Amino acid sequence: MSNGVATDEIAFDDFLDPDALIVSNMRASVTQLHDEAGASLAIPHHWNGDGRTLLKPFVLQMYPLDPEGFEEIHLQNAATSLRWNVPAYGLVEAGTGRIEPAALGGVEGKGFWLSGDNTIRYAVPAQPRDIVAEDTYVGIFVDPRAGEDEVRELLRFPDGTAVRLVGRSQLLYVVDDVVVRVVDLPATDERWIHLAWRLRDGHRDVTFLHDGFALDRWVADEPLFTMVAGELVVGRETAPWTGVRGWIDDLVALAHDVDPEVACNHARGTLVRLDAAPRAWNAIAARHPRWAHDEVASAAGGSEGERFACWRDIAGDRAAHLRNLPEGTVSVRQAIHFPEGPLRAGQPRPDSSANPFCLSCHREEGLGGLSTTALEYRPEVVAEDDPRRQPLQPPRRVFGNIPAGWIPAGPGPGGPDEHLQAPPEGLVIDPWVLPEAVRDQVARP
Repeated sequence: MSNGVATDEIAFDDFLDPDALIVSNMRASVTQLHDEAGASLAIPHHWNGDGRTLLKPFVLQMYPLDPEGFEEIHLQNAATSLRWNVPAYGLVEAGTGRIEPAALGGVEGKGFWLSGDNTIRYAVPAQPRDIVAEDTYVGIFVDPRAGEDEVRELLRFPDGTAVRLVGRSQLLYVVDDVVVRVVDLPATDERWIHLAWRLRDGHRDVTFLHDGFALDRWVADEPLFTMVAGELVVGRETAPWTGVRGWIDDLVALAHDVDPEVACNHARGTLVRLDAAPRAWNAIAARHPRWAHDEVASAAGGSEGERFACWRDIAGDRAAHLRNLPEGTVSVRQAIHFPEGPLRAGQPRPDSSANPFCLSCHREEGLGGLSTTALEYRPEVVAEDDPRRQPLQPPRRVFGNIPAGWIPAGPGPGGPDEHLQAPPEGLVIDPWVLPEAVRDQVARP
């Protein structure tokens, strides 16, 4: 996406997820203002905590900063679910925090600084159905600044259960202020760690993921970390526990389970199989239990005994991708998310109407491209002529000057070896980027 001045890549899956409860990237929300007649004003209310006063007459739309005043901060919740009642925003009390004036601090962008004494509160409404009956995923990036044995509260859920951090070395699961589970964390040199939980079987089966890969599984006697009506609190809640001191970013809560690849994606990585990986990657794989590797192998159609890792590089924005996999590793993304694939030039798009990953956004009641008709098999239309596009596909046609060697060979044969000029109607790109049809299968009707 580009505004003409800056360009950024936006991963929009969570914004379209009909079961997303919280998608909060630690930026301030915006409220459109209206005059007494109901007309929209040009300057909206930016809930960044700065005290401002809207002056009359409205035609001037003056909104000067009050350097001595503070307002409460509203951290945006970008969840758009119509199936669940989602929190409107994360509330930070006036004067207890700030929105960064520049895109600094976060794992990408601003992030939010927790002082150890302040909190973010998400008011969770009552739901139209039993949330405990639904599998749930919760994830958050944390850059903690605490002593090795210092205990600080990170999350307190509306059901009263909580998660506390001991330095960077342990997680504590807490019920009624009693520690019921201790999870040891692997040592890492990275500033940021990604903590996530998959809650299944009535929120009693709790799988903890560290940096996108499963590390601990525990079956509790009662539901944990449940988003019932109440408040989800990030940071300090009650004495004697102080809240986490450090940066946080990308808080996500989804009312459904996620597969191992999506879990790694939330940690800004992608899963790879370690075939002949260097010793450092073998050491990373050894941090995680055998059952976690076998779970990935099962999802990817592999075999028991294979080893995997979540390939991440958070030194840059989305720096880990399929074009720069570590030496000796193989991506398993498509095997997990698109086992019916790949797309092939000269063949119809495969039937994805039963693909669980696709159905996390596409629903029967979905409008336009988000309906399940976008996933159905159409034997009369080959891929390059099909107007439907998967999110990571380029537009069907390219225009203008096509440089020689512009598209290198990869899954497909690549672009032309010589420069050419596209005609006014453009050139279809799929025969260059998609692998060719398999012999003896149905080709173009």
